[in-house]
Amino acid sequence: ETQHQATLNEDFDVSSLGIEKIPLPRTATGAGQQGTSGQTQTTQDTLQSAESQLVLGYRVQICATPDEQEARSYLHEAILKFPDQGVYLTFDSPYYKVRVGDCKSRFEAEELQKLVQKNGFPDAWVVRTKVYANPEAVRKTREEGETPQN
Repeated sequence: ETQHQATLNEDFDVSSLGIEKIPLPRTATGAGQQGTSGQTQTTQDTLQSAESQLVLGYRVQICATPDEQEARSYLHEAILKFPDQGVYLTFDSPYYKVRVGDCKSRFEAEELQKLVQKNGFPDAWVVRTKVYANPEAVRKTREEGETPQN
């Protein structure tokens, strides 16, 4: 069993990881949804539409741990190593799971698994799960100016 070790760097700027804010669901009144640019709601609608298109596929799981801090360490490392892939943290009691990719075929997932294993996660394995049908659209929408909401 491999033990993951993380180096603590208190000077590290989390914003350099490029982690997007999680979109908040619309309220019944819509209060707080309009940004100064007037574009927030349109971006939000586009993002929710892209994210709602989930299909059955595969991801490569790099950890399953009951320790949230350990899972977040894996998450940040994976984001840095795989900037062109979706990297996801989910909680399925009692485990936090970190997964990489949005693969539509088992073959594609196995190719990604080899890459992930070669890049520091030798125990990574393929799991069948729901994935984004168009992950590029989800990432592009998030990159194109999602504005923070209050």
